[in-house]
Amino acid sequence: MEVLEALEDALRADTLSFLTCTSTLTEGINLPVHTVVIHDENYAGMPPDLRLKGPRLVNAAGRAGRAGKETGGWIVLVGADRPSDADFADLTISSVMTDDETFAELATSEEQARDDQDAVLRTASADAADFVSFVWFYLADAESRGISPAEADIEALTTALLADPPYSTLLVALARQGRDLYQRTDPSARRRRPRTGTSIGSAQKIDRLAHRIARLLLQSSPEQAEALRQANAAMEVLTASKALEELLALPENTDPWRFRATSAGADIPVPVHDVLLDRLHGLTYAGLADKHLVPVHDTSRRVEEMVDAVTGQFEHFLTWTAGALVELVNALLIDADSDRRLCPELGSYIRYGVDDRRALAPVLNGLRSRRLAREVTRQMPADSADETSEVGC
Repeated sequence: MEVLEALEDALRADTLSFLTCTSTLTEGINLPVHTVVIHDENYAGMPPDLRLKGPRLVNAAGRAGRAGKETGGWIVLVGADRPSDADFADLTISSVMTDDETFAELATSEEQARDDQDAVLRTASADAADFVSFVWFYLADAESRGISPAEADIEALTTALLADPPYSTLLVALARQGRDLYQRTDPSARRRRPRTGTSIGSAQKIDRLAHRIARLLLQSSPEQAEALRQANAAMEVLTASKALEELLALPENTDPWRFRATSAGADIPVPVHDVLLDRLHGLTYAGLADKHLVPVHDTSRRVEEMVDAVTGQFEHFLTWTAGALVELVNALLIDADSDRRLCPELGSYIRYGVDDRRALAPVLNGLRSRRLAREVTRQMPADSADETSEVGC
């Protein structure tokens, strides 16, 4: 994380003039440059979703030209072969809803929902789940503006997105089923669920988990309740409730929590909460690998697997989902007129790998080194905790 952020900052500041990277760096961040050189090499058997085309290609090309500094930018497309008509087809952007395979999945979801409305939440199609989430978000937004779900014009919304039959007819039917389910859901819960940023099915699971944890907190003693505002005690709650395992099992987590001694070897059982606690307590990547991946004899593979797991799960996925879970838990506690709270900054603690507010404050304010933040905290006077905790919040 520190290296990635340092590279991004150096590029923005013109300290770094050139950067070679995979397409991952172009996704979801504000990283404008003057010129983008895009090389995409196709090979036999390459999965279609790995090709740099359509929206992914446009997203990468969109880095060219710095808003506020330049009026344009250069995009250079470099192919491994001579240009062909197929190359220009890759520049075409079309809705995933018009794809035949997606259409078939949507049709299956709509058919299942006729007999069981809850099937809308269990759809195996990511595109269908995204569409239902979009409808749910639209209804929640409308309700926040005083428009009842029954009055929200989802038919007009859906046909405006995709007017061509038979797709529009199918999507309107699926949108209506999504609205029916929305109306049957408790009003406070249905407005909370879009805030998780997951599919509605996953949001429902997170919401149930939040209710379970909130009940535990309401039963805690005053001494326990005060401790739960701290990272370590909050992690104990997530561990005891098996929350981490449930979050990692959500369909949005496309990279499973998995370790192997060799690429073809059996899985090595590594409890996620043990690794996370050790990371919060200051263990480095190498230290985590040495402690938890003893069966992996290749040192470089051991560290690489741990770096991949920590980066993918702690710095990204669990930061997002655990943060959403904590927000829902605290919303439920507020609704219950309780002054108990589960550590509001837990997502940030997980991401940056610290367990003290005095260490969290400097990393939130731009300090790159987690190790340095912990060392500064270690040398700070004990009576500085209250002053620094406000910065951390």
